[in-house]
Amino acid sequence: MRFLPAAAACLLAAPFAAMAGDLKVSLSPGYTSGDYGSNVPTETFEAPLKIRYKEGPFRISVRIPYLAVSGPRTAVPDLGVVGAPSNGRRRGGSVDTSGRGRGADDTATAATTGGTGAGGTSMTSGLGDIGISGGVRVLGGGASDWFTLELGGGTKLPTGDKSRGLGVGQAGLSAQMTATIDFSKSLSLEVTAGRFFRTRRDNDLQLRDYMFGNASLTYDISPKLSVGANIDVQERAVTGQTAVVEAGLFVEYEIAPNWKVGANIFKGFTRDSAAWGMGLLVSRRFSI
Repeated sequence: MRFLPAAAACLLAAPFAAMAGDLKVSLSPGYTSGDYGSNVPTETFEAPLKIRYKEGPFRISVRIPYLAVSGPRTAVPDLGVVGAPSNGRRRGGSVDTSGRGRGADDTATAATTGGTGAGGTSMTSGLGDIGISGGVRVLGGGASDWFTLELGGGTKLPTGDKSRGLGVGQAGLSAQMTATIDFSKSLSLEVTAGRFFRTRRDNDLQLRDYMFGNASLTYDISPKLSVGANIDVQERAVTGQTAVVEAGLFVEYEIAPNWKVGANIFKGFTRDSAAWGMGLLVSRRFSI
């Protein structure tokens, strides 16, 4: 009967042996600064680890953020300063997928409670809310197709400690679609639009569901070097906020087969946007 464990192992391994997917692991540290309507500036350092797997038309991504933030004690992750005359939202300045469309797993998280500093400020660091998203390509995908469309969704897990200001203490859900247009072999446009849903109401934070969108134009200077520009927009996430509008530039270079590095810089254009931010990217692809 010794053959039974071996047979069972072969049966379990068979589906995975047939898989021919693409795995990408990236680390994208970034820095963001802004006052978000408060008199005290908030500085955010974020180093998210992102794991993305694609096979055929299917995609799944996981984003695990590490945060280190200095700012007002009333700041809340993803929302900015709460309880001040103006509430704001904050993003990490990290680069990921060349600044292209973001889903639930890509929403940056920040926190600012912890050791108290001068002027009503505080500092803290730790794990933020983890994001998981997935999608399926419903149009395009062939070598000659100039248009592709992906439908997807995601969730935000409350893994950040709310008592320490590392999370909002509740999960969230999102639905989105991403369209990609290839104007030529070297020029492409990607547009994402979606909606984020709170799983429950929070009377203290006055959280809201909100629409979000992203557009990214990428130009391949060579097979290894790409540059581009992108813009992110979002409805107010808290009662009393303004919308968020941020735009930036990015560059990405393949330093070796399956290895890429990148950098970006962006600027905010509304009261509740980050004043500015910058980030780096290191990514590695695996064929499995």
